[in-house]
Amino acid sequence: MPVSDPRVATVFRIFGGTAATYDEFVERATLGLDSRWKEEIFSRMREPRRVADLASGTGIVSFEIARRWPACRVTGVEIQHEYFELARRRAADFGLDDRVRFVCERAEDAVLEPGGFDHVVTSYLPKYADLPRLDSKLRSWLAPRGR
Repeated sequence: MPVSDPRVATVFRIFGGTAATYDEFVERATLGLDSRWKEEIFSRMREPRRVADLASGTGIVSFEIARRWPACRVTGVEIQHEYFELARRRAADFGLDDRVRFVCERAEDAVLEPGGFDHVVTSYLPKYADLPRLDSKLRSWLAPRGR
């Protein structure tokens, strides 16, 4: 993947080589606020059936959504290949690979089902994304009345 966009270069520079320790690190580095921020995401969801989790990382949010709403299917989109591979392995280990899948792609470039999601979530993506490009994608991915 070309890394000419400085936002993408920043993602690879900051997060490269950290997949194995990310979950613990993010919780400690934010003094536990990361879990609270994710709870805020979950509190805004209304019986999701199909969710796109952008910048899904190691799958923390994707897996929690699948656990909380057993009828829900989740598609995680992650740019970092090592995070993507770890999330895919975890999906199998957790027995969730029939409902949680991952795509290794930049969110702005991902090809997802038009109108296929009733929720699109993300934790940290806005800092690293080309928001005007992403906005049109988001609109196309959301089902009518999607959130």
